[in-house]
Amino acid sequence: MRMIWRYISLLCLLNTLAICFTLAYGNANPAPILNWNTSKITLYDSSTGVDYSYPNPEMYTNTNSISGVEIMSSPDELHQLTIFSDPTGLTITLTDINDEKLLELNSNPEARINNVGWIDTHHFIVMRVNIGSLNLSLVNVETLQERSLGTYSNTAFSFSPNREWLLLIHNDTNESTITHFFDERQYTLNPISNVASWSDNGHYLASRAQFGDNIGFQSLDTVTGEITTSDFVPNRLSWSSNDYSLIAYDRHQIYFYKHNDFIIEHTFSETLLNVIWSYDGNYAVLILQGDDEKLLYLVDNDREVLHFWVNIPDNVDERSILWSYDSHTLNYILPNLQNNGQSAVFIVDIHHNTSQFLTYISANISRAYTLNSLDESSLYPNFENRTP
Repeated sequence: MRMIWRYISLLCLLNTLAICFTLAYGNANPAPILNWNTSKITLYDSSTGVDYSYPNPEMYTNTNSISGVEIMSSPDELHQLTIFSDPTGLTITLTDINDEKLLELNSNPEARINNVGWIDTHHFIVMRVNIGSLNLSLVNVETLQERSLGTYSNTAFSFSPNREWLLLIHNDTNESTITHFFDERQYTLNPISNVASWSDNGHYLASRAQFGDNIGFQSLDTVTGEITTSDFVPNRLSWSSNDYSLIAYDRHQIYFYKHNDFIIEHTFSETLLNVIWSYDGNYAVLILQGDDEKLLYLVDNDREVLHFWVNIPDNVDERSILWSYDSHTLNYILPNLQNNGQSAVFIVDIHHNTSQFLTYISANISRAYTLNSLDESSLYPNFENRTP
């Protein structure tokens, strides 16, 4: 019995030492901010029938923010923010390319720094919180001056993708405003409901909107200040990759806008599952669920027309439907039907309304990208071009 107790005591001691080591190591060497996942990409050359395998390309993903020390470089990598985190908030140190300390911002009980981020190469934004309030300020790394953008309470906020506009939704007053970071432009919108989407270049902001007791749609042109409105209530908003065309849609209806002008409205009897824009922004495919098949409709952005394109098998996963990088074809994966470990890849040309078999692939592959040449692989940001 004495030996058993000694054994148990030894295990407890080892466990305690392991915990202490883990805590000490975690404080001295905080977990990495970035995760590097590995995968495998296979290229099939349809002209030769040869498969090219590219093992373990690095796939960049962000993780949730962690406690400890984080490093955040400016987009031009000429400045760096070192962020120290503790229970009282964040301490921010700005250094230049020579590691010379330029500025330090500290939390205090009245204004605890809880987030920071680069806006562009010359500015970063600082978020301070106190009980019931949020303060946003902009720091210029050239002048080392900090300019307050305002203090808000019960307010939701977001930034435009190009990081030039600040969207504020004031819950107390039911007011929605956007403010430009670097000039005096400010617009007041109809109160934004629970669906909103920026174009990637920050030129347009589309959303559901409240018009008195009714809900509808609005789209703001941030250059002209013009607001386009409609009584249509969209569930989703999909911007083209060239940033000037929008498809607002629900389960059976679409509204197509171009340069903030209304172009097309169409109602379907089938259920609309998804909208996928081509890489050049010239086409959008609408995926609809039929009785025993999926129907694909095509929106031609230049010609401003909508027409039926092709039907595909019902068991095709809509997430496998992808545009080629030249935006001339669409491909999809027909899942393994015969339990032989293989699925089939089909391709559809925008000028034809039939599917053409391309190749078989492993049933474990969920997506297949179509490239005309290996040179196009550079268009895929997570693909590393290597010699087979």
